[in-house]
Amino acid sequence: MYIKHFFAANLIALSFVTTVAPVLAIEGTATPTTIRQEIKQDRKELRGASQENRSTAAKNRGDALATYCSSLQTRMNNFISRINSRIPKQRSEGKDVSAAEASVAEATTSLASAKSLCDRAVAKFNSVPTDTWSVQHPIVKEARELAKQSREAFMQTRKALVAAIRSLVANGPKVTEKPSATPAL
Repeated sequence: MYIKHFFAANLIALSFVTTVAPVLAIEGTATPTTIRQEIKQDRKELRGASQENRSTAAKNRGDALATYCSSLQTRMNNFISRINSRIPKQRSEGKDVSAAEASVAEATTSLASAKSLCDRAVAKFNSVPTDTWSVQHPIVKEARELAKQSREAFMQTRKALVAAIRSLVANGPKVTEKPSATPAL
């Protein structure tokens, strides 16, 4: 049944092309040369639109990366400040906090590196010109590599912060027994 519909649709389309289409064509306007020129012009317009789209996409990617990096930097700075406020408390209790201080220093330097790499990647994404792909591609590729390095630096910052938290928790009070809900007699 579907085959009958398929052949019927093709027969109708074929009859339209052979009978009606020549009547609708205007004489003298569609020569092979003019058709080729129109196709070339259409291709140029499409190429220009593609170049603009790639440039716009790169700028959007740069904006998204800037938002991502600023969000991560804010959160990690909050963690660093919380850890830095905890270090003096544990030092006053007589506990060794040198490992935590070293980890926080490492986290601070890697966070600064991550922010610098992120800013460079955003600048690269925003500098992609509206040009051919052969011009745009190396710039986008370099920006992607900088973004990848920035993510790795953020991960290194995270690892350093986790190490600092672990060293502070290891120095913290040890709870051997859970307190009972019922009062002792």
